[in-house]
Amino acid sequence: MGVPTFFRWICVRYPKVIRDTIEREPVEMDGRMVPVDLDEDAPNGDFDNLYLDMNGIIHPCCHPEDGPAPEDEEHMYENIFLYLDRLFRIVRPKRLVYMAIDGVAPRAKMNQQRARRFRAAQEREEMEREQERLRQDWEAEGRTLPNRTAGKVFDSNVITPGTNFLHKMSEAIRYYIHDRTTNDPLWQKLKFRVILSDANVPSEGEHKIMQYIRLQRAQPDYDPNTRHCLYGADADLIMLGLATHEAHFSIIREVVIPKSEKKCTLCGGTGHVASECTGEGDDADDSIAIQKPFQIVSLPVLRQYLQLQFAELVDRMPETLLYDFERCVDDFVFMCFFVGNDFLPHLPSLSIRDGSIDQMMALYVEILPSLDDYLTDCGRTNLAQVEQFLEYLGGIEDQVFKNRLEREAKMRAERQEERSKEHADEGNVGAEGGQGQGGQMGGDLAGEGSTADSFLPKEEASDTSAFHAQLLAQSFSMDFENLETPEPPAKRQRQEPTLEPPKPKENKAKSGKVVDREFHMALRDRLNNRQDLGEAMPDTVRLGEGPHWKQRYYFEKFKVKQDDLVDFLQRIRKAYVEGLCWVLVYYYQGCPSWTWFYPYHYAPFASDLIGCGNLKCGELTYFQTGQPFQPFQQLMSVLPPVSAEEAGIPAAMRELMKQAFSPLIDFYPVDFGLDLNGKRFTWQAVVLLPFIDEPRLLRILGPLLAKLKPHEKIRNRRGNELVFGHKQDKALFHAVQLAQAAFEAGHAGLKQTVRDRYLFGALEGWQGGGANREVTSPIEGLPDVEESHCISAQFTDPEGVPHTSKLLPGISEQPLVVNAADMDEGSRMKGFGGEPARKLIMQALGKDGRRKRYQEAM
Repeated sequence: MGVPTFFRWICVRYPKVIRDTIEREPVEMDGRMVPVDLDEDAPNGDFDNLYLDMNGIIHPCCHPEDGPAPEDEEHMYENIFLYLDRLFRIVRPKRLVYMAIDGVAPRAKMNQQRARRFRAAQEREEMEREQERLRQDWEAEGRTLPNRTAGKVFDSNVITPGTNFLHKMSEAIRYYIHDRTTNDPLWQKLKFRVILSDANVPSEGEHKIMQYIRLQRAQPDYDPNTRHCLYGADADLIMLGLATHEAHFSIIREVVIPKSEKKCTLCGGTGHVASECTGEGDDADDSIAIQKPFQIVSLPVLRQYLQLQFAELVDRMPETLLYDFERCVDDFVFMCFFVGNDFLPHLPSLSIRDGSIDQMMALYVEILPSLDDYLTDCGRTNLAQVEQFLEYLGGIEDQVFKNRLEREAKMRAERQEERSKEHADEGNVGAEGGQGQGGQMGGDLAGEGSTADSFLPKEEASDTSAFHAQLLAQSFSMDFENLETPEPPAKRQRQEPTLEPPKPKENKAKSGKVVDREFHMALRDRLNNRQDLGEAMPDTVRLGEGPHWKQRYYFEKFKVKQDDLVDFLQRIRKAYVEGLCWVLVYYYQGCPSWTWFYPYHYAPFASDLIGCGNLKCGELTYFQTGQPFQPFQQLMSVLPPVSAEEAGIPAAMRELMKQAFSPLIDFYPVDFGLDLNGKRFTWQAVVLLPFIDEPRLLRILGPLLAKLKPHEKIRNRRGNELVFGHKQDKALFHAVQLAQAAFEAGHAGLKQTVRDRYLFGALEGWQGGGANREVTSPIEGLPDVEESHCISAQFTDPEGVPHTSKLLPGISEQPLVVNAADMDEGSRMKGFGGEPARKLIMQALGKDGRRKRYQEAM
């Protein structure tokens, strides 16, 4: 899902799911930071397996939000190593670590990746042009100019499968595993196994992790009380964790720190970040890196909340449809797809901020007993029941949009009132402080207080594009917000005007650092102003306004003619419902089709999905699996031309992205549209790029892929997972040695089975496998591993078995920490429009809108 608002919604509705981690200060031992007491109990509870969604580590370590940009790739590797060390000290897994880097994604995800990367390149160009204009303005004013950025800005688009960057990153992580296994005291104590699934193994990192968990838990000797901990920041990890139906599953993630509590990496002060620092100190340490604290999300506790929320269904279900909490969990996951996921645009009438999840849950509890079946069945979508569910959501769409228009009008009025007050304050300041000085002060206030934050709900307020911020951070070695996890920064506090005239500035020479900082801040403000297009691009569709708002939506967004509207609605209904079914299978059984994608930039209305009960796409066998793209095929699908050379795309393929008469040139527009779609800021816009024509792309690339050089073929190959362990791991050591001996004897493909309750699969030797390897360091200054204590082999999962939505027998349930009183807590339902949204659906159902007390349901 990747929806920041969803995580905040979870924290408000179910506050006990979150707990802060305990992090002991490590000590240095032989040049390594290790826990103070290696023999103490794990401070954050016992965990068997730790799963790492590595892209969530690679991105912030390569272009950090709260610290200086790395000097080079080696510095990035060091950042990643230190971040991993810190996670291991906190979690201390006892059996397994699974490291998953995003591989080639399904086509359904590539469209989002393509939009992000093209927009990132566009924003980089916008920033560079604005930066040059600002330099010219400063030069014309006779001001001291900042130093031009040394070196080039890191292009985060290279964090894509098939690039030189990720190929070298995989080699660096393999070195890290060998080094820590051999030399790190904590690793030597725990002796956990490591599986590395790098970018040459297809599928997104989190879905490779889920596939591994599903296949392991299907084995007869699997330990049902395995304690899982998954690292990652995306909100969809909560849904994926619930979908496993494992009894002990937690997520560890960084705490999102409000700007008011952040520490400046330049002056060391709090209340601002380095990009907003106005300190005069010139001796600040630019090398400071901020360590955010971690928090753990307990899915067993979330399940306890959901059990209470669904409890009244226990006595209301008919004899023909028994109550099954595990299936209710699956239906909850499915309902959340409607408000946002990485593969489909959300339904126009549904929004987490407007209370849509609360609304859907209230509707679900009311109507499930009359539906004859649940909405889903372990990846299968029961479309007849889904259609009945959607009928209710579609029936209130008109009122939802009208309510939204009223809220927006109210916020605009409040915003105008605030502006009027600011203008009045500016006049007072001018009268007290003198014409010239007052005018300058008024300008400063307008820049600080006239942000568009007041126009939007607090959760959506933002004063900059996160990608612009990332570029600024790299350009000036300062921090700003980060695009890959595009959670908007907290609302800035407006400074009240002072009646004292500002003191004249001293005419002293400014240091280079101060000049750079002032230039950075001026550039940031210019970019902020470019982001706010609320006045320049007003919403012309105005959903809910007048009698024909649905037609306006389809005519303007999809360019549909009146005569074609009926046929078009049938096509988009089928496409969107296929998408819902595709996502559900992906979450529960693995990728159902590598080639399917939703072919529109916008979603239909819930009311226009009525009729979906007659479609066949809910069946698990509906989709044709197909094959994933090769890495270079994905690079040509998602990267803009400006990132092609840095990514290592071969020259002949780069020409296809640039030549005017290229048969693929229409895939790479120099300019493309942005549709705010009723929003205000460009970072919220829909990116209107043409979709890739897969048959044409593969046909044109075929001859070029056949001529790749050997080192390019390595990057374009489809790889295998690798398993690593300590040579004292006798069960694994024996199987690895047999597999490696077969490999070195020329028996490629001969595999050894490993099956010891903690790991099930097959092993095969490889060129870097076996034991006692010498591993070269990828970082100057870090030593080679002369004789590694690590053993390794290629790893293959056991044969696929259908995943089941049930708790396994023999589990030990965690103690209850949630009770009925927690559900009645008044603060729990505040914010996110929960109660108004719930009342709206209850009125549509003919209910009085009063909430049932959870005590009565127990």
